[in-house]
Amino acid sequence: IPEVLLVFLYKMIQERAYLPDDYLNEFETRRLFKDQYESLVYMNGDRAKMLVAFFLVTRILITRILLNPSEYKIINDSVPDRVLKNLKIIGSILQILITERFTMLRP
Repeated sequence: IPEVLLVFLYKMIQERAYLPDDYLNEFETRRLFKDQYESLVYMNGDRAKMLVAFFLVTRILITRILLNPSEYKIINDSVPDRVLKNLKIIGSILQILITERFTMLRP
């Protein structure tokens, strides 16, 4: 993993970290705590893992690669439609697994 990505992830999961407006999805928002200044508080290992997993799996792997492979030159435009459908199915399964893993994180 590139060092710059590690630094980004490390800063993102720290106590009192600020995330951009509308960065968190509803699932993440319900499982994190923020103070009156909108910075993250009460961060623990599970909440940190959730933020990293949702960033790497949901925002990068699923949204960018599996759902838009030709846009990011992962595959060419001549692949059969069933390949694209299979990538969407894989993305859906991964999203369900990630969500299930962190469902127990309730404020």
